[in-house]
Amino acid sequence: MDDRERLDRLERRLEDIESELRVVRRFFAESMDSGSTGTSDPRRSKRKAAQSPERVSLADRIRSRTPMRRGRAAHDAIDIESWIGQNALLVIGGLALVVTVGLALKYAFERGWISPEIRVLGGLLIGIAVSVYGENQLRRGLGRFGAVLVGAGAAICYLALWAAAGPFQFVPAAVGIGALFLLAGLVFLASVRHDREELAAFAAIGAFMAPLLLGQGESVNILLAYSAFVSVAGGLAAWRKEWRSAFIIVVLGLFVMAWIAAGNQPTEPWMALYVLVGSSTTVLAARSRGWDRTETVAVFLGWGTLLLAASGADGAWAWLYALGPAGFAALLALPVIRHNSMELILGQLEAESRPGAWRDLLLFSPAVFAWAATVLLAFGEADQTTGAWVLAAIGVAWLAWALVSRSPELLTAGLATAALAVWQGFEPSLQPAAWGALGLLAAVLSRGDGLSLARAMSPALIALALIHLPELLSTRTELDPAFTGTWPLVSGAVLVAAVLAAGPAWTQPDPRVERIGGISQRGILWTLAGGLLFMLVTVEIETLLRQRGASSLASGFAVSAWWLVYAGVLLAWGFVRDVKAVRIAGLLVGGLALSKIVVHDLSSLEALYRIGSFALLAGGALLAARAYHQRARQDSEAGETTSGRETSGGD
Repeated sequence: MDDRERLDRLERRLEDIESELRVVRRFFAESMDSGSTGTSDPRRSKRKAAQSPERVSLADRIRSRTPMRRGRAAHDAIDIESWIGQNALLVIGGLALVVTVGLALKYAFERGWISPEIRVLGGLLIGIAVSVYGENQLRRGLGRFGAVLVGAGAAICYLALWAAAGPFQFVPAAVGIGALFLLAGLVFLASVRHDREELAAFAAIGAFMAPLLLGQGESVNILLAYSAFVSVAGGLAAWRKEWRSAFIIVVLGLFVMAWIAAGNQPTEPWMALYVLVGSSTTVLAARSRGWDRTETVAVFLGWGTLLLAASGADGAWAWLYALGPAGFAALLALPVIRHNSMELILGQLEAESRPGAWRDLLLFSPAVFAWAATVLLAFGEADQTTGAWVLAAIGVAWLAWALVSRSPELLTAGLATAALAVWQGFEPSLQPAAWGALGLLAAVLSRGDGLSLARAMSPALIALALIHLPELLSTRTELDPAFTGTWPLVSGAVLVAAVLAAGPAWTQPDPRVERIGGISQRGILWTLAGGLLFMLVTVEIETLLRQRGASSLASGFAVSAWWLVYAGVLLAWGFVRDVKAVRIAGLLVGGLALSKIVVHDLSSLEALYRIGSFALLAGGALLAARAYHQRARQDSEAGETTSGRETSGGD
């Protein structure tokens, strides 16, 4: 129920209350007159009752409330019936009228009953007649009924003009576009003058139905121009009068026309300009009125339409589809920077400071990923190198803006776009190393104030590089030398990036983002680096011995020895630095070595290798046990010393 309907209903109820108050006043006045005289004439009472049945009914209501409640229930039932009759049937009738005329025009066009000029003129006359009749009803006080009829008449005129300039081309395109511009202006003025949202909404619905009923036409540009005029007129009226429902109808129609045009896979630049200008204008208009949901719908519809259109772009226009969204993306980034969305969320301030922080980030995300996807679709498989360079340039632009504005959101966007550029333009054998370098760059750039909120990109990019290393290993040839080949060098580059990111490049981040799920981000980087070192050396030992012709027995023994040495180094480092997590990692690696020796080496290796494996296991286990016992003794002695000092101090 809109504001106009609420006001009408409130006015009716106020009138009912006033009439009943007048009757109550008369009733009590007559009762006081009867009491003051002490007598009443029965014949006079009967005569008054006959003349004023409303008063008698009200007196009965005052004596008993049951009839009053029944009257309210009946009134509510009448209201529901009135709503159906006044609103639902009106909308159905108006839409049916527009569809009827549209189908009749199409049938007449296809059958060739009369000349094209007469067909268009007939449609215009019908539309004008309906609008004039609706205008007459508006002046008589039937506001909603008249407004819908005026809008339906305007919609019929839209149908006739679209038929003339669009699918059947009875008039030159310039003439048709000019007539549509004039009609759109008249509809805008009429809706504002009458202050009726129904008029603007119905005219917009009918206008956008025209291409669906009569056909899309052969020229995509004419369809876009037609839709642009209708959208500007209807959207401006709805925005100025703050008619949210009519505005949403215009927004949906705007993108429906874009989908129809995009289905023809145009190579012209007008499609991209139409979507970008329409989306940006809609977002700005909705944002100025505080229509959050409308803004969200416009953002996602805009990016979706642009992706659909970019898939059909080719040649020079691919650059427009690739770089054109820059303004739209920047428009969506501004609220995120201005309101510090990530700062609000991580600081648990969104309830007090700005409830829309999550929504800002939600709307900003398509500006990163949908824009990158648009670039990939615009250049396609035929020109992947160009697409990669464009993505790299976009990533650099995001990063530069991030450093200037100190925005962690833009820093995240730049790193994500650069990672996509690596995926698009680099050889698979070099992608892990490039992602590792980006992970190191993320740790370096996120050292500053505010930017540390984007620190999570560093372990994420390093992890992305690690995920692709096994795939690269599966394509390794026998000619790739151990420790100096492509795979070990790429893996080593990722390892160096991880170590530098966790070590020299790391500074204490914001306490709110120091941990992810209770785990230290720096700990994640060290874990990734340790796991990669363990896998890299294991693989290269096996590869080296195999390339030198050593037996599988020697390879198995060497791997077991490496695992035990690695576990010992972790345990020693954990005791020296007093880091419990490192000691636990050493125990896990030692347990893995124990499992291999007991399950594999005991049954597969020869006696000499088997003896060597168990000897290494015994030595490593005893050394670790001794270290733990020594640590326990030191803790015990330290506890006794502390207790003794406390006792002497107390005496």
